[in-house]
Amino acid sequence: MESSWGDLVEQAERPPGRAVHLHQRLSSPSRKRPLEEVIRIHEEKQLKAQQQRERMLDERLQSLQMLSEKVQKARELKDELIQQRQQHLDRKQRRAEQQRQSVLQEKIRKAQEEEAKVNEIAFINTLEAQNKKIEVLTRHQGLEARLQDIQEERQRKKEEQQAKEAAAQERRRQLEAERLARLEEMQQKKLEQEAKYKREKHEREKAREEAAKEKAREREMRLAARNEALQTATEQLQLKIQQKQAETTRRHEQVLEQVKEKAAGVSRHSTQDEVPAVTPYDKKKMCTLCNVEIVSEVYLLSHLRGKKHQQALSEIPANKGTLEDKDTISLQYIKEMPYDKAGETEKADQERQKALRKRAKKLRTRMAAKGREYESNLSSVSSQRQESSKKPRLQKIVKDLNRQLQSQGSGPWPANRVGSVERSLGELGRILESKVTADQVTFCNLGGLTTLTRLLLVPDIASDKPPIKPIIPHKALCSVANVLTLACGDCLDNCRYMVYTNKLSTLVDLLAYQMKNVSPSQGSSKKGADKETENSAHKYSLPDPLATALLKALATVLQCFATASPEEKEVAALVQRMVDLIGYVVCCGVVDDIRSFFSLIHGPLNDEPEAMNFAQACLALLSGTAQYLGCRSSNIFEIRKEDLTQFVVTFQQTELLEIVSFLYAILMNGGNQQSSSNPTLPELTINLVTEALGMLNFMGTVDLKMLQASLGAEGVSLEFRHIISHLLSVCSEGKNEDLLHEVILIVGYFTVLNNDNQVFVQTGRPPTLLQHLCSLPFQYFSDPRLRNVLFPTLIAACFENDENKKIIEQEVSCALLENYMEEQILDLHHDHLLPSQSGRRSDGEVSQRFALVNRFPPSKWEDARRFLLGS
Repeated sequence: MESSWGDLVEQAERPPGRAVHLHQRLSSPSRKRPLEEVIRIHEEKQLKAQQQRERMLDERLQSLQMLSEKVQKARELKDELIQQRQQHLDRKQRRAEQQRQSVLQEKIRKAQEEEAKVNEIAFINTLEAQNKKIEVLTRHQGLEARLQDIQEERQRKKEEQQAKEAAAQERRRQLEAERLARLEEMQQKKLEQEAKYKREKHEREKAREEAAKEKAREREMRLAARNEALQTATEQLQLKIQQKQAETTRRHEQVLEQVKEKAAGVSRHSTQDEVPAVTPYDKKKMCTLCNVEIVSEVYLLSHLRGKKHQQALSEIPANKGTLEDKDTISLQYIKEMPYDKAGETEKADQERQKALRKRAKKLRTRMAAKGREYESNLSSVSSQRQESSKKPRLQKIVKDLNRQLQSQGSGPWPANRVGSVERSLGELGRILESKVTADQVTFCNLGGLTTLTRLLLVPDIASDKPPIKPIIPHKALCSVANVLTLACGDCLDNCRYMVYTNKLSTLVDLLAYQMKNVSPSQGSSKKGADKETENSAHKYSLPDPLATALLKALATVLQCFATASPEEKEVAALVQRMVDLIGYVVCCGVVDDIRSFFSLIHGPLNDEPEAMNFAQACLALLSGTAQYLGCRSSNIFEIRKEDLTQFVVTFQQTELLEIVSFLYAILMNGGNQQSSSNPTLPELTINLVTEALGMLNFMGTVDLKMLQASLGAEGVSLEFRHIISHLLSVCSEGKNEDLLHEVILIVGYFTVLNNDNQVFVQTGRPPTLLQHLCSLPFQYFSDPRLRNVLFPTLIAACFENDENKKIIEQEVSCALLENYMEEQILDLHHDHLLPSQSGRRSDGEVSQRFALVNRFPPSKWEDARRFLLGS
């Protein structure tokens, strides 16, 4: 291997004399050969080399000769191939020439055939032209002949007409003569009849005068008899009033005596708990010691056993007697409320109503401006996404309704127009009953929602007094509201259109006008209303079906937004419109009117379906509103922002719209329910109570602190405890699962992180609320789905409360709750580590409302586990 120049340069230098030394060593005597031997070897090598050269030369000559032969053969083969190719090309050229000649001959033949055809066509056209000319001439001759016939026929008819006119003239002369004869005869008869009529009239006037004289005598006799009967009735009424006043005084003394006995019993035995009556007193009372207003027996007993009164009573220096003496002293402070005190409450309520009306005007102006702006921009936006197969029918119905609206005048609508509108609405309702989204969207795009809103604008709601005869019957308006409910049910597009275009403000205005007929006055409450106490009579006007239908329509829209996905409802513009809408509903007084209706109920509604439907519609509206406001927050335990809708403030200032008192009235019925060992409720009442408790639970997600404070207030707390205890007794066997779950959920909201309310669930006659919960069927402690409903409430009721923990330990076992908390903590950590798998577990599936994370703050889970463990 040759070395590069770099390798040679990098080699170490050789020492001098190395070559000489190496030559001397290799040239040693032992290595030297004789000269003859060297010459011989050299000559042998040269001979071998010469032989090798000759042999290689011969081989080269042979190879060159073979190569020459191969070249010669190749040349011959190439010449032969060239010759064959030339022959092949010659054959192809001859064949192509033959084909070209045949093609030319074919073209010539076809050209000759085409020319013959053209000649034939020209000949045929010539024949056809001649035939047409002959036909035209023939037709012209026929027309001339026919015209001649027509003229002759016309002349003949003219002559016949002249003959007929002459005969008719003769007949007319004869008829005129006959008519004149009849007229003369009729004139004669008329004169005779007038004479007869005058005679009969004179006779009738004479008989009428005699009858009038007889009636005057009878009237004088009846007046005398009526005056005498009126005098007798007045005396009897005065006697009844005196008896009633005496009876009222006796009952009042009797009630005071019963209150004394019950108060004494409460002081002696904390576990004895009577169910007081909900009927208000004839005149409101107050505790002069605590300056607290008392309106019924429920409020009286709740106040007497409350902390505030007991603390105020203990601060009296002279109060050192027995428990019975304390009860007597407590009742001495219960006096009738002075008129000026009652006026202060009503004045404050009036001021609040005035502020709400002022705010309603601002909201109405702002909503109207935004609605007009949206409608002006709506034309440039294509909203038609789905096409319905029933579009022609829907279009016809909308056109019919618009035609009826355009043709309306002043005054009530005639019966035929009302019937036409009702038929159109009935057909529209049958189409929309299936709740097909394409039908609903198509109806909206055709202007159907706008037409229905215009129908609701027909009634005159400007005046405070209702008209004697409405412009359009309430039955038709109810049909309009029902169709609106069907058009917006489960259709977010239509609901969004109703909100953006401010169509719902029309419903709210009409609803506020109709609600005035439900309650005696705007803003009245059970603390200010004068009610009868006998038989718990209902002193309210029957609910208006139109108000019920309008409430259902508004509730449908609100519930549609409440149940929609966050991406669809968390749009900034939509959220602002919804806040304005809810605020407008509150400021128009609809919520206060609902509260007034609830305050006037003092007994069950099983026999009053109209009132039951109205109450359900009211609760549906409140529930949808609370659900929408609650779903906007992911954590119910965080600090709440300012209430822009005034919805929460209204609930807080009106004791939850007196819904608890309403439930107490329809469930407890004066305390009679406690006597039954296995109480039952009608299906309608169960649905109503479930809706009401669901609404309160949704209010817990809106403002938990407000709900706890309102339910824990005096009077309301006692009613709430009796209601929950009674419902737990009704559902003790696991029946009515939806109602039972709502009861469990509201007890959890009532007690979570609230020491006062935790104490409240362990008081009262055994079994207490906490014992009721611990004695639920076994499935609630074994089935994962039902455990997720019950266990969070038990944890909320006993967290940092040793007495409640002891009760649960005695009735069940805190180990179950500790294991449940540990499972939930592990699941929470698993969800944080693997968020993609957090929704895949199906063990214990339950509604998100009942999840522990929404009922107990996760920051307290570890503390709750340690508390249940006992460490």
